Amino acid sequence: MLQYCCDAKDIKIIDFGEVEMGRTIIKSIKIMNESCKEQFYEAQRDPVTNPIDHVFNLKSYTWTLLPEQSFCCEVQYRPVVPCSKNVDYFIITGTASTYIKIIAHGTCIGPKISSSVNKIILKCSKKHTQVKKQIKLLNHSKVKAAFIFDIDIEHRHFKLDIRQGILNPCDYKYITITFIPTKEGVYVYHLPCLILYQSPIIIKLYGFCIPIHQQSQINLELHEFSSQVQNGFEEYMSDSINIKKENLELVSLSKNYFDCSQVDTKNKINRAHQTVCFTNHSETNLLLKWDQDVTGVFKIEPCIAKICPNHSALFEIIFQPNEENNLYTKQFIGYFFDDDAKSEGKEENKIFAIPSFTCIRVIGHSFPTSSAGWIPQYELPSTIVLPPCIPPLPVYTTFLIKKFGHLPLMFHFLPPADSHFVVKPMLGIIYEDYQVVVVQMCPEVMGEHLYMEQWAICFNGNPKNKDYISFKGYTEYANISFNKSTITFATVHLDTQQKEQILIRNLTRHIIMYQFLNVPSQLIIPHLKGQIYANDIHSHEWVFHPTECGEYNFDIKCVLMAIQNDLPAGTEVSITLHVTGKCEAGLLLAIPNELNFDVQLYGNKKTKSFYVYNFSSVNIPFKIICCHLSWPVGCIKRDVKIYPLSETVLPGKSKKITVSITPYTPGFYEIAIKYIVRINSWTDNISYMQLSRKICNIYCMCELPSLKIEDVYFHGVCSLISKINLWKIIEVDRLNITLKNILPYEKESQYIFFPPMILHENPICIKLCISNPTSVNTTWNIKRMQLCFCKTISKSRGLSFRYMELDCVHKKVCSIYPQSGFIKPKEKIVINIELRYLLLGKTRVKWDLNIGHERHIFLYMQVEALSGSEKELLLYPQTVKLDSYFGDKKAQHQICWIYNYTNNYLPYTVDITNLHKINQIYHSEILSCLNPDGIAEPQSLTPLILKYHFKQFRAIQAYLSITFGDKKTELFISSQPSIIYPPKMIKEILPNFDVFKIKELPIYFSTDYIRFYTSIHSYSVKMFMMYNTSNHDRFAYTWKSNSVPGLWNIEIYPKEGVIQPKKMQSCRIIINVKSLTCQVNINVICEFLNISQRRMIQRSIYKYNEICKKLESEFIFTEKGEQFPKLPSKPKKKPDIFCKTLSIHCNIYSPEDILLRTKLIEELKMVPTDELQIQNNIKSSDNYEHTKMMLFILEGMTWDILNSRIFKHTIQEYVLNRPHLYYSQFFTNPLESEKLIMKSYIAPPRKLIATILEKVR
Repeated sequence: MLQYCCDAKDIKIIDFGEVEMGRTIIKSIKIMNESCKEQFYEAQRDPVTNPIDHVFNLKSYTWTLLPEQSFCCEVQYRPVVPCSKNVDYFIITGTASTYIKIIAHGTCIGPKISSSVNKIILKCSKKHTQVKKQIKLLNHSKVKAAFIFDIDIEHRHFKLDIRQGILNPCDYKYITITFIPTKEGVYVYHLPCLILYQSPIIIKLYGFCIPIHQQSQINLELHEFSSQVQNGFEEYMSDSINIKKENLELVSLSKNYFDCSQVDTKNKINRAHQTVCFTNHSETNLLLKWDQDVTGVFKIEPCIAKICPNHSALFEIIFQPNEENNLYTKQFIGYFFDDDAKSEGKEENKIFAIPSFTCIRVIGHSFPTSSAGWIPQYELPSTIVLPPCIPPLPVYTTFLIKKFGHLPLMFHFLPPADSHFVVKPMLGIIYEDYQVVVVQMCPEVMGEHLYMEQWAICFNGNPKNKDYISFKGYTEYANISFNKSTITFATVHLDTQQKEQILIRNLTRHIIMYQFLNVPSQLIIPHLKGQIYANDIHSHEWVFHPTECGEYNFDIKCVLMAIQNDLPAGTEVSITLHVTGKCEAGLLLAIPNELNFDVQLYGNKKTKSFYVYNFSSVNIPFKIICCHLSWPVGCIKRDVKIYPLSETVLPGKSKKITVSITPYTPGFYEIAIKYIVRINSWTDNISYMQLSRKICNIYCMCELPSLKIEDVYFHGVCSLISKINLWKIIEVDRLNITLKNILPYEKESQYIFFPPMILHENPICIKLCISNPTSVNTTWNIKRMQLCFCKTISKSRGLSFRYMELDCVHKKVCSIYPQSGFIKPKEKIVINIELRYLLLGKTRVKWDLNIGHERHIFLYMQVEALSGSEKELLLYPQTVKLDSYFGDKKAQHQICWIYNYTNNYLPYTVDITNLHKINQIYHSEILSCLNPDGIAEPQSLTPLILKYHFKQFRAIQAYLSITFGDKKTELFISSQPSIIYPPKMIKEILPNFDVFKIKELPIYFSTDYIRFYTSIHSYSVKMFMMYNTSNHDRFAYTWKSNSVPGLWNIEIYPKEGVIQPKKMQSCRIIINVKSLTCQVNINVICEFLNISQRRMIQRSIYKYNEICKKLESEFIFTEKGEQFPKLPSKPKKKPDIFCKTLSIHCNIYSPEDILLRTKLIEELKMVPTDELQIQNNIKSSDNYEHTKMMLFILEGMTWDILNSRIFKHTIQEYVLNRPHLYYSQFFTNPLESEKLIMKSYIAPPRKLIATILEKVR
């Protein structure tokens, strides 16, 4: 029969819980025939279970079930040993290979009574002839407890008010003990309290009848007679004479119980005699005194005797009943003293010596010979099972003899001739309801045996009233069994663990404490020590964890010890287990070893997989980890999901690993998938002896859908706005950066301030060329957010349909269409912005641009409409940063433009007070304004010229207050001189040509802006082309000259002309610059007129005039009167003129600064001597450690410079041999001067070369 293993689904566990001794509990399980055939079932008990402990029984062991029929299998539990745990196993088999295992658990609980004291001293004197004390019996258990005090009811000196009773669970009782001495002296008695299913409680009673002045002396002497608390069973059974004892007691009796049987009171010889031998085993003389029966029924003679050492004395017990048809019992107490010690003491202390005592039980009856006495009424258990026993230690138990009726019951146990059991009391009379009897089993010294004896018990002294009781006991040593004699672990990977299930079964009735010794470090046993109950099975998981490759063999010692009364008992038993194992190393390979997810949309999930192969001969438990290969992009924990993360690959097998990427960070993901060997296959703990190994690389390009403004167009009545100006007004560069860098769930804002214009109804159209720069599709939508307080109104459509609509005039000021779209990769679309200057003043609108993934860009647009009579100018830019190079010889200039969008001539004035203050600080004119006041013409731009020339590294910041008509504004100027020469031309980011064509602007330039790099007092020539993309219309063009006196003059040839359809026109632009060095953006405007459209309008006007003339004299008479014919609509008088602006970026430089640039060391000598700064005044937030480090570096650099050859040569050539130069004085010797003169004749001037190259173009 299988003892250890079974499938979990086929195991039925029945737990009876805690059951009181003597009770029977029944539980049941349902057995279902799930097959389609009739089955015969048979239940069998596990044969390993000791038959003595068959406390679980089935009601039926065989049955038959039809298909789909069920049977209720009842299991009953009746414990036979108190305070024990029971386990048993049943196997149910069916004809159709049905296998069910039933495991029954149960715990027997017994009483647990304690006494408040175990020693009582009672003292009285002649005046007080009795004294009382109480003890408290407390039941700590969950069951009732039956107790009885084993004391003679006719005891002369100690009386109890309650001799027996029942204690309820968690209840208590008070017992009153009365001490009644008959004379002065010391009285001793060990009062046993016998408890059913519990060891007895021995209460030691000491009674003193002495004068009051000697009580303190007695207390001191009493301490010598106190002994340690022993086991209740051992102490109670210690005076049994048939117990095989290793050491003799102080005294012994030949027999401590006697049955005087029957004595007829009518007979002249009405007495019975018994003889007992008392032996003194000590080395002193003993004085023995017997306590006599006051009734005279029982006598013992002599009453007093002196026994010499190692001598014996005979005593006669006489039974002489005084009443017919009665039962008699007596307990004789014999007190013995150390006669030698007593004789040496004072005479007054002789009567107060503390004696020892021994007892003899005697019974008899006075029924006539012809009479059988009354019929005994009792209840007696048939079999008593003793607890587990370890040879040669005795074991004990108790049982109960119940009496029924009002008559007393006399009992006498009759043992076999050779017995290993002892019963106490062996005889006695039950006056009340029951008698608790203690049974002791005394096993042989060696060997495991089954002890079974049948005892007779005679009631009321009549051999015919005899009954039988069986005692069973089993002696065995501690022993457990394992499911395997040799424990062999499977081959395991290096530094990993292999688990093996070890089943341990307790084959005995004992509670066994086990402990494993000599356990090597490679073997992990979770529970090195523990306890296992009788017949129980423990399942342990042993772990083999080698750290080096090779074969392992070792022996483990298991030490067993039986437990009795919660303490180790008996001798240790050792069992040796042999354990073997093997360790090898292995690797995992991934196929494929690279996963390329290509371009993936932000937040879009994509899944791929690879296989992990194990070509080694061992299981490899692994755990997948991920890390970045290069620059960390994204969060691996969030974006990459791998399943399974932990797995075990068997030898020669593979596992599929699924990788899912949901990127949430734009960029290129380079991720390495590595595996780490786990320490075992059931946890995720990793092995620290082995490094992670890369098995696969993952590549993924995450692109967040985005938009980019490629180009801008302006079409409207204002001619002052060029593409560059519009690019800067909208701040396209900043908006493109925002579109590129904005992340999901982020919100950004951008403010756009369109230039003010005169009130008019014609819309101004701004077209944005939008592209999708990414490789994924992009969706977008834009909606207007209400900033005004306009309300919705109800409108009707048809007869019944009504709807709500926002009645807001502000939405006409700025409209955008289309408001949503879908753009494929690299595709371009056009978004139109229409501005209508309808509302006087400033109107602000808000648009919410959503480019997907909850990315919102709020566009705040301001449109300012002027009435035309305002006296306000606009300055652009209002913040100027002056680019200054420290080596420039000539002063530089910066131009700010003053825009006049009104129809008035408006003056402006610049407050130059702050400029004078700065010049005073620097002791020279370093910053000034060349035109601090002037008049701005209507619908024009006026330059504001700033002049600057810095010779120190000091940073400059200044505010200039400017009055524009009725308005004041401030211009912020900042500069930081640099020793690095600035670039010749600042590169613009906007496109140089039109990216796409629109219907409203059929004329295009080959370039939208031209860059010039020229010197002062020179001119330059550039060429560009104009294209007419119209299929039928001809356009007349006129270029407006742009000249600023004293600055530049720009002319474009031809100044006017006509462009034919699908033709181009070459143009030449000439710029003449004056004496100012600066970088400036200039707009040149070209006006276009559609000649073809003008001719059509003229023809329609002619036709309209002819029709009007014809219809002037025509009319029709009707009933209502004369009716004139309806005239057609009047045609448009002239076509609209549209403008296109050409931007010119010009960098005007001084040849002296370029060709005659001096060295920095010479420039330093030219500055005034009152203050000299040679480092940038940039605020630093370096801490002390940084300052200390920089000082160390500067000291090293200074040391290297001072000790260099170049420094020594410089000192000798320029400092010692030549005078110092100040300001603009250049010193040359005659030889160098002659060389320069000769070079000027050979090399042509640069201006001449530039003129020739321009003509060549």
